[in-house]
Amino acid sequence: MIATYLAIFMFTLCNAVPFVVERSKQIFQPIKLYACVQVLIMVPAMIIVSNYPEYIQPSVFSVVASDFQASLTWTIFCYALMNLTIYTAYYSSVGGFNSLESLRRSRVHLTEFESIGSVIFLLAVGTLAFYAKIKASGGLEFLMSNVSRRVELQSGLGPLNFIISSSYLLANVAATRRVATKGDVISGLLLFSAFITGAATSSLFGGRKDTLQLLLTIIMVASLSNPKFMRFNIKNILVLSVLYASVILYYFAVLIYRNANSLDGLTENFQNLVSMTLDSYSSLIISLSYIDTYLFATNFFKWDNFYLGRTFIDLTTAFLPSSLYEFKPPVDDGLYIRAATLGYLLEPGTPAADIVHNSWPGETLGTGYMNAGLAGVLISGWFVGYLLAKGYAYSMKNPDSIVGIVIVCNLFLNFEMSNLRIVNLISSVIGAILVLLLYKAARRVLPFI
Repeated sequence: MIATYLAIFMFTLCNAVPFVVERSKQIFQPIKLYACVQVLIMVPAMIIVSNYPEYIQPSVFSVVASDFQASLTWTIFCYALMNLTIYTAYYSSVGGFNSLESLRRSRVHLTEFESIGSVIFLLAVGTLAFYAKIKASGGLEFLMSNVSRRVELQSGLGPLNFIISSSYLLANVAATRRVATKGDVISGLLLFSAFITGAATSSLFGGRKDTLQLLLTIIMVASLSNPKFMRFNIKNILVLSVLYASVILYYFAVLIYRNANSLDGLTENFQNLVSMTLDSYSSLIISLSYIDTYLFATNFFKWDNFYLGRTFIDLTTAFLPSSLYEFKPPVDDGLYIRAATLGYLLEPGTPAADIVHNSWPGETLGTGYMNAGLAGVLISGWFVGYLLAKGYAYSMKNPDSIVGIVIVCNLFLNFEMSNLRIVNLISSVIGAILVLLLYKAARRVLPFI
């Protein structure tokens, strides 16, 4: 147990690197925000699991049961080394600890895309697409009575989800840049409307992570747009404390909604639902952290079953429609880890149609380890750090580029060295470009937007 807590302490220290070496007093400089998210999500999960192993999935626990604490300590140690590698690559890629800030251009200039009309247009596009999604899912009343079937109800609605997420993301980006540069009341109301709309559409389908990522995106865009945003002082620490408490309450409310499964269940069994939700809150923290996946990957895969980079071959067909290529392998390499927990190893290139679609996303740690052990983790971590640095450097040199902002936000908040996250990054960029083209086309017809 002592070794496990020392590993957790080491993990926390590794993620303190950006706060030690950066001269900027901004709390939410992207690399600092990245480190905060790592600690706030992972450390509670590590502590819970170390004290209550019963929260671990049985298929995972069976692999590490012989020496659970030693296995958990090894996983945390690998994670700490990976993060240290990410920060080392991040700073060395630009030639120094503080050279990124020197790239910042004087002041962000608002473009036509950050106009009031553009924000309203993007919200309208996203809302219309969401309305179509609700209709395709059986209507609002049916959806709210069948929240537990949210994955099934969204099957085949990928294009609508693509439009919704891209439109609401860009609406929030544009509104945030207005608030950060102008600070007027109208801009504030636009941002509030954009965030509430995006959060509500995500929460109606029982989602949690999308809303949190949207909030983090707003914070990051504000940081990129205004170097004076959220400097380190007592007032901002209090604001952050209230914000963190609000996020916890939000997650709690969504959990109650999902456990109720319907509005009638919410009103009739509220007390029981609260008790059930409190019991499942630890499970939520663990599920958000993917600690089960990391624990399994770092203790199951050995030299005799490493994939040696072969899982990345699936990227070559990632953007081919399955209707044109019936043998298309899965985009989500988390299926490889899930298959291993069920007792068999998938061969790269196995058609997605032949696989049980239940994924355990490996992210950088799990994917790196199942390919080449600790060496794979460190190599993957280096690539992540390098890309974070290059993405941030680009946004500093081109602060008015909307696509650049989408890239840097996706890199710092969502990117991992895995097939799924690589495809998500490319899709987000394509989505942003397509929505921007749609806006420019609409502006020719409606010049006032």
